[in-house]
Amino acid sequence: KKVKFYELNPLEAKLRMASLRRNKTDKNDSFKLALLGKTQLAEIKNHCNKQSNSLYESLRILSLRYKQLIKCRTRILNFLRSSLELTFPELNQIFKNAYAVLALQVFRMYCHPDFLAGLTLKEMTTRVYQSVSRRIHKDVIQSYCAQVWLAAKDSYPAVPADSLEIEIISEYCDEIESYNKEIAYI
Repeated sequence: KKVKFYELNPLEAKLRMASLRRNKTDKNDSFKLALLGKTQLAEIKNHCNKQSNSLYESLRILSLRYKQLIKCRTRILNFLRSSLELTFPELNQIFKNAYAVLALQVFRMYCHPDFLAGLTLKEMTTRVYQSVSRRIHKDVIQSYCAQVWLAAKDSYPAVPADSLEIEIISEYCDEIESYNKEIAYI
């Protein structure tokens, strides 16, 4: 019927209508929306024209994708932490940021205390240092390795070292790393 209209975000409409007298019914809401069109039309037109800019649209889409990736990574992190509870529960207390590069590498290499059998702390630190980015200071790596190495002595895992859970942990780490890269890119 070629009726001219302007589309507003519901939150924006609510905020704009807050300045009007509040009396909540569908009939009153539609009247107040029409009143917005009458009293604030120039401002609404200007705002609607800004929203159609492709740069803002691209940023909005990227923002939504970013939030989606964070949510997916969090879901996989929860799965990873559940698996670690079976293989080496102490790792969950040692590494607060399980998505960090160092944490993921330690999870891959030493997700079961049996993998540390016969290793000295120095050997463990050297292996981890060689496999992670050189941007992480060796003292930080050594500190975390010492905590893991000491925790392995008292750890009592629920599954053996040859469990399928070990492979699943590695896959979770790969998936989290992939999410990290995409999040950093966005």
